[in-house]
Amino acid sequence: MGKIVPLSIRFFDKILITDFCWEWIGAKYKDGYGALYKNSKLCRAHRISYELFVDEIPDGMLVCHHCDNPACVKPEHLFIGTIKDNVKDKCNKGRASGGSLKGESCPSHKYTEEIVLMIRQLYDEGGISKRGLAKKLNIPHSTVIRIINKDTWKHI
Repeated sequence: MGKIVPLSIRFFDKILITDFCWEWIGAKYKDGYGALYKNSKLCRAHRISYELFVDEIPDGMLVCHHCDNPACVKPEHLFIGTIKDNVKDKCNKGRASGGSLKGESCPSHKYTEEIVLMIRQLYDEGGISKRGLAKKLNIPHSTVIRIINKDTWKHI
């Protein structure tokens, strides 16, 4: 029977320590995160790193990256957070869909500020439903709802 190699040794065999990150050079998931077996289960390498060098990961929590490098497993670059924390971090760093750009300055915008304000004004004046507005303007009902509720275009 083969000799069992400790997790920490298998872990260090799969990293390249650079001046900034510890780059995972072993197997990776499609999204660029490292992959390593732990207790016969394939796990994300940055989570293993956190457990090896920092602490246990509380149930339901993520291990996020300060460096935004999915292949990084350097313990100092990792932090515990919720999904909400991770999304907020992503937005603060301008990596969210559309980044931190708002309204017409966002490359993926579909409507102008003028149209958004018109939608809100028509709805506020009454006499037309959200569904009616969507039909009249030939835009999705869900978009009208998000604009009126300020789920989108919050800044105006």
